[in-house]
Order: sequence, then structure tokens, then C-alpha cells
Amino acid sequence: QWLDMLRDAVFEAEDLFDEINTEALKCKVEVEYQTLTATAQNV
Repeated sequence: QWLDMLRDAVFEAEDLFDEINTEALKCKVEVEYQTLTATAQNV
């Protein structure tokens, strides 16, 4: 039973890691989009 609990904890940690990576990528894309938009407006 402890092995199942450990497996579940690892899966939850992986899910959290994926959520953090997704949010970080989203922020990066938003910054790049804003930079491109600002550059295009200055042209």
C-alpha cells in the first residue's frame, strides 16, 4: 500500500511540474508577443 501512495505522490508531483512548466511557457510567449506587437507598431 505504501508503494501505491508513493506512486500517487510521484504522479501528483509530475502534474504540478507540468503545470508550472506550462505557466512559464505561457508567460514567455506572452512577453514575446508583446515585444513583437510593440516592434510592429514602431515600424
